[in-house]
Amino acid sequence: MLSIVNIDFKHFACSDVKRFVLNIKDKAKAHEITNRVTKDGPAELQANLIQPMHGKFTRMAIAHCAKLINQSQSGVCTTLALAGADRLLKLFPNERIEIIAHEGGYQGTHVYIIMNHTGDSWKMNNLQAMRESGTDKAQASDELTKVFLQETDHAFIVDPWLASLGWDAGVFDILVFLNDKRLSNFLTSTVCFFDSNNEPKPKNRLV
Repeated sequence: MLSIVNIDFKHFACSDVKRFVLNIKDKAKAHEITNRVTKDGPAELQANLIQPMHGKFTRMAIAHCAKLINQSQSGVCTTLALAGADRLLKLFPNERIEIIAHEGGYQGTHVYIIMNHTGDSWKMNNLQAMRESGTDKAQASDELTKVFLQETDHAFIVDPWLASLGWDAGVFDILVFLNDKRLSNFLTSTVCFFDSNNEPKPKNRLV
């Protein structure tokens, strides 16, 4: 279902693709992916101006960005993540949708969506802290197992930016991210820029 919702992102242009050629999944498709163009440059420029307020994106900002990105059919990881989140928030109003920003790593910041993660904070950050403190591998492994059993059993990563780089619809089991060296660094050192659990829930209305 999630793949159907996000499948058209695989045809969107990635505006910063030339900086991230190594993230294209299939080298055979690199020429086609790197030569896509925006359908509406001014709309994408407007989308790029949308910023979080006090460290958070508002629901209104997400919806506005989505409209512009769907119009331009191009974007970068931040704007594509907001466009993807807007679809999920409309179709799955009772599910938890988080917009996550990865900070640091060898390629800088990345933004994507986590759906249906449970817990007050993203415990993968704790795992990173354990590694940096020199915690032994056995304890770190136990912590990782606990994270997956308690918090990510029914969770998915939705990454429209990766979809634009040839990763199918950009929908992943978190273990796929963890086990791919091109993606695993995105899971730690993160901050949350939107959490639907902290937003007012829509009221059901009789039509």
